[in-house]
Amino acid sequence: MQPIHRRFLVLAMLAIALGSCGLGRDIRGSDHGALLPALRMVVNLRDDEPGGRSHSVTEFEIDAAGADGDFANAGIKAGEYRLAEGGVAMRFGRRIRDRVQFVGITGMGLNRFDLSDSMVDDEETELGLRLGAEARVEIKSWMSGHARVLTFLRPFDLLSTQAEVALVFGNPNELGLLVGYKVWRFVDESSSFAGVDEVDLKVDGLFIGMEVRF
Repeated sequence: MQPIHRRFLVLAMLAIALGSCGLGRDIRGSDHGALLPALRMVVNLRDDEPGGRSHSVTEFEIDAAGADGDFANAGIKAGEYRLAEGGVAMRFGRRIRDRVQFVGITGMGLNRFDLSDSMVDDEETELGLRLGAEARVEIKSWMSGHARVLTFLRPFDLLSTQAEVALVFGNPNELGLLVGYKVWRFVDESSSFAGVDEVDLKVDGLFIGMEVRF
């Protein structure tokens, strides 16, 4: 093989290898002990009269949540973030003896993520599908508890999951104060930030908010 052909072949193979590897960086981090506020409104659209131990329920939900602060990687501050998410959804499920309720959640929402570090200062807003489930139990006439998981999904590359456990203080059918613990995981495998391939952020801490029911 002629030297010029050999050099051309080596350069071509190097270009293919570099193109397949990608030149962007990954941003990973966590924020422990964050404050995660929320506001939620639930409208009862259908509540069948119980014919036995359980009956069906249909509800409409508007939900908004947020978090912001500093994130760290290996214990070292790596940057600042702000997460905000809101949407609308239908809730379908069953209520058992008017004390326990299980619902599935499906709807649409908006997710906004702001990122600032030594190389990036930008934000991205996405429209996606929301899927989740919630279990609730009435403990007292003025207090109930719930466990809830809600995932925001942009098919194939973005996943934002909120998992919470909380107590609700107040009239269960009017206004309540939410207090509990939440974990929020944000993963974007195809980030629009310049020079960034993937973002993986985990936030957890005190969850506090208001819930209005009609």
